[in-house]
Amino acid sequence: MIVHKGQIIHTLRINDYKEIKTLWDAEAGIIQRDWETKERYAILIRRNFETSVSIRDNNQIIAAALAGTDGWRGYLYHLVVRDTHRRQGYAELLIDYISERFKSQKVSRVHVLTAIENEVGRSFFSHLGFQQRTDVTLFSRDT
Repeated sequence: MIVHKGQIIHTLRINDYKEIKTLWDAEAGIIQRDWETKERYAILIRRNFETSVSIRDNNQIIAAALAGTDGWRGYLYHLVVRDTHRRQGYAELLIDYISERFKSQKVSRVHVLTAIENEVGRSFFSHLGFQQRTDVTLFSRDT
């Protein structure tokens, strides 16, 4: 438990997976892949415990961010705020906290991947100073 700008931030735990997954499932803008399992979630939060965090109200997760780093760049994989708590600054607070953690780890850039059709997400990240890249194309391959 950490206090950031007056708000208590909690490190995500493996026991949070079911609640987090329910929030992701309810959010149309979050793309989930078959390989995003509880086991993979556990590995990610163990490796990135400082940047995979949540905000709670009455012991219920109201906002959560799953983020990590490869040592050079930070990646925000999923960000969700419960619909009853939106537009109250929770998402921006989590991004600010994660950015500070990345900076303390000497990570100088954070990437966010959004679905092309997620106009709300793209607008939100643009508002926070994230810039859409036009100089690179993302290639992916399953291992």
